[in-house]
Amino acid sequence: MTDPEPETGATDPRTAWDTPERCPFCETSLANGGSAFIRHVEDRETCRVAFESWRGRVASDIGGEWIG
Repeated sequence: MTDPEPETGATDPRTAWDTPERCPFCETSLANGGSAFIRHVEDRETCRVAFESWRGRVASDIGGEWIG
């Protein structure tokens, strides 16, 4: 028996960021993984909340402050 595939979505902490041209929280196609992603999370509340949560979890992994 195999394990089920992890769910994707704004509330799933297992979301993988393996395709920069897609939002890892809602799977929406993006023009790029930089400024287009930032605009996307600013415009979509569920993705913004998920991004802020993710960022809070990884902040201690990144020494000091980061740009973004």
